[in-house]
Amino acid sequence: MSDELLAATEALSDHLEEENAALAAFELGRAVRLLDGKTAAARAFRQAHAAGTATRSPELRDAAARLVKLSERNSVLLAKAIEVQARVVRIVADAAARSAAPRDSRYGAAGNLPAPRARAGALFACA
Repeated sequence: MSDELLAATEALSDHLEEENAALAAFELGRAVRLLDGKTAAARAFRQAHAAGTATRSPELRDAAARLVKLSERNSVLLAKAIEVQARVVRIVADAAARSAAPRDSRYGAAGNLPAPRARAGALFACA
């Protein structure tokens, strides 16, 4: 039993380590491709953990400590990736809204569209 739990703990840690490397490099496509393996490793870990009590060996304690550390880092990296993705979505949505905004489509007396209006620049004074 302890061997199965140790192997499952190490496998899940290995998957988290690889995903963390992808997330830290902001290689989101690579992180997504790793998801199935991480999910399978997490399932195997839960099954091994639920299967019964294991002898708490020093190797298992070390593996558990590594898993906790990698899990905490994974949580931070995933939160950052989600935040960045949300920003990208907002930028794209704002750009799409600006490009879809109504424009002055009135024709002038000569039958052509008026020239774009110049925007007023910032006004400041120097002392």
